[in-house]
Amino acid sequence: MLMALIGAAGKLLTGEVASIEDIDRSWMVNFHMPMGPFGILDSIGLDTAWHVTHKMPDRASVAFAALLKTYLDQGKLGEKTGEGFYSYPNPKYKAQDFVK
Repeated sequence: MLMALIGAAGKLLTGEVASIEDIDRSWMVNFHMPMGPFGILDSIGLDTAWHVTHKMPDRASVAFAALLKTYLDQGKLGEKTGEGFYSYPNPKYKAQDFVK
């Protein structure tokens, strides 16, 4: 189920349908969750997500793996490096006004 969530979020982002913040905000508001898919990815580690997605042959996974690789190449692996889709220790999605 997590791969379906991450895949859908990646497809929305790489298809330029919505921004990282808008995708996370939508998930958080609609499902009353403390973080969205990109916050979850930062928690998992972008390197881990890339290792899974770069081996998938479908077009959406290839596009998302390429995007993840740009973060990896910059040393942005998520929470463990202090930066991924968000900057830590105070990511935007934890701000009180993020979902308003």
